[in-house]
Amino acid sequence: IYSNDPAERELAIDITTDLRNVRFTDAIEQLIHDPVASVKRQAIIAACKLRIKNLLPYITKLLQTPSEKYLALQGMQQYGDELFLHLRDLPETDRAENRNAFIKLAGKCRGHHSTHYLLAKLSDGSGDKDEVIHALWSKDYEPASSREVEELNGQLTHFLETANRKVRDFYEVPTYPDQKLLQESIDSEIRNDLNSSLRICSLLYNKTEFNRILELLEHSDQNRLMNAIEMLELVL
Repeated sequence: IYSNDPAERELAIDITTDLRNVRFTDAIEQLIHDPVASVKRQAIIAACKLRIKNLLPYITKLLQTPSEKYLALQGMQQYGDELFLHLRDLPETDRAENRNAFIKLAGKCRGHHSTHYLLAKLSDGSGDKDEVIHALWSKDYEPASSREVEELNGQLTHFLETANRKVRDFYEVPTYPDQKLLQESIDSEIRNDLNSSLRICSLLYNKTEFNRILELLEHSDQNRLMNAIEMLELVL
């Protein structure tokens, strides 16, 4: 790890990772600050693979630096489901600042810690429910209790009511120079609410038809849109 050759330092990281022995984590901690980007990347990924909890605050801070964010996300994906257990020990400010990144990571993990993390975010009164629903849907979550079903039904009602209100707003936009721009913005929000509603239906009723409808709605083609509407009518 003290070699002047970056390739040798990277090799040291690989060997340390393969050994999976906590006695060698000091080397990872040293190389995680390496001035050579490739060595630093290897060290961050190794720290996450080995789940070195004391380095998590440093890696989390990298999410706030645009040039380092992708590197940190790459590493955290290697951490696995246990990441969401260890996140509990981070300062609240760090968890709040990186909430969106953690929600997306949770959607890519398999395991109950990441699922519990998302379910907690679903009921905490924040405004990013569409992202939480998308993450739960991405990981093929299935409600495990009547309480979870009740929460999803509540979110479904919220998204449908919000979409209906926005439809009314769409047609009430007054005529003025930016009318079209505002209507396009409202239309985009309506589509997002509809997508979230369909994802919730997919989670609640485990019907592949809802996922097929979502695929059809991704396209602007009028025929596919009509097919989506017909399929939705049949499912309902």
